[in-house]
Amino acid sequence: METCLLSVLKMLSNVKVNSEEINRFLIHIIKEIPIPPINKNLYFYIPNSVLPIELSGGKKTKLPTTIALMNLLFAYFSIENIIFIHYLILMEQKILFIADEFYILTHIIEAFTNLLYPIQ
Repeated sequence: METCLLSVLKMLSNVKVNSEEINRFLIHIIKEIPIPPINKNLYFYIPNSVLPIELSGGKKTKLPTTIALMNLLFAYFSIENIIFIHYLILMEQKILFIADEFYILTHIIEAFTNLLYPIQ
C-alpha cells in the first residue's frame, strides 16, 4: 500500500497527469485488482514502480499473531470503540482509518483483521 500511495504522490507532482487519471488509477487499485486466493500470490505493476507489487492471499493454516497488535489496538482505542468498529466490520460497512504514522495505521488495521480470524 505504501508503494501505491507513493505512486499517487508522484502522479500528483507530475504536471502532465490530470486528476481524472489519478481517480482512474485509484479506482483500478481499489475495485479491479482481485484478492488472491488462499496460499496464492498476485503480482501487478503500478505507474512509477520498477518492481511488481505482491499481494498474498494468506495462509489457511496460519493463525494470526495478535498479542502485540492487540496491545497497540487497546493503546489507541477504547473498548467501546473497538467493539463498535468490529461491529461495523462485521456488517461490512466502509471504514476510513486516518493516522499520522503509516506503520501504526497498518498494525491497527491488521489487528482489526485478526479479530475476524475465525469468521469465513
